[in-house]
Amino acid sequence: MNMPSIFLISDNHFSDYDGPDGIIPKLNRPFKNSADMNTTMIKNWNSVVGAKDTVFNMGDFAWLKDEMVKYANKLNGTKYFILGNHDFEGDRWWLNEENYDNAVFSLMSVLTYKDKDFLLVHRPEDVPSWWRGWVIHGHHHMMLPKFPFIDGKNRNINVCCELVDYTPVDLDSILSLNIDSIKRMDTIRSTPIRW
Repeated sequence: MNMPSIFLISDNHFSDYDGPDGIIPKLNRPFKNSADMNTTMIKNWNSVVGAKDTVFNMGDFAWLKDEMVKYANKLNGTKYFILGNHDFEGDRWWLNEENYDNAVFSLMSVLTYKDKDFLLVHRPEDVPSWWRGWVIHGHHHMMLPKFPFIDGKNRNINVCCELVDYTPVDLDSILSLNIDSIKRMDTIRSTPIRW
C-alpha cells in the first residue's frame, strides 16, 4: 500500500485572461490559450496526485476569485493554499464556500518533513529574518538565474509551475536530490550543480 505523498506547486494562474498582458504571452507559457492551459494543468496534477495526497500551493492559484472553487474541486488531494499577491484581490468570498472545505489558507506556514524544516511562503522576500531553514516559494516565475528551482546558497526551492513542468512536484523527489549538496538547479529537468 502506498503512503500518501506531499506535493508542491505555485502560480498556476488558472483562468488567466487571453490577452496581450495575460500570463501565457507574458511568460511564454507553451499553451494556445487559457482553456488549453487549464486542461493541461488539471491533467498533469491529477496524473501525479492521488485522492489521499496533500498538495501545498504557494499562491496565485487562480486569477479570478470565482475560479478558486471551480478548479480546486477538479483536482485530487487535500489542498493547502498559501495566499499569493493576486489572492488578496476582491472580497475573498470563496474562503467560506461549503464545497471548498478541504482547503486551508494562510500567509505562510512551517512544514517539518523528514527532519527538515521548510517555510512555505509566496514571495521569498517575505521570509522573516530569523528563519534559518529551507524556504519553498513561488511568485518568481522564469526569473533565471536569480530564482532557480533550487538555490542552495539561499536555501530556496522555487516551485513556480514553469520550473516544475506545470505539474506538482513530490517533496520526496526533491529530497532525493540531496538538496543540501546542490548549489543551484534551474528547473526540475536541469542537472544539479553541486557544491
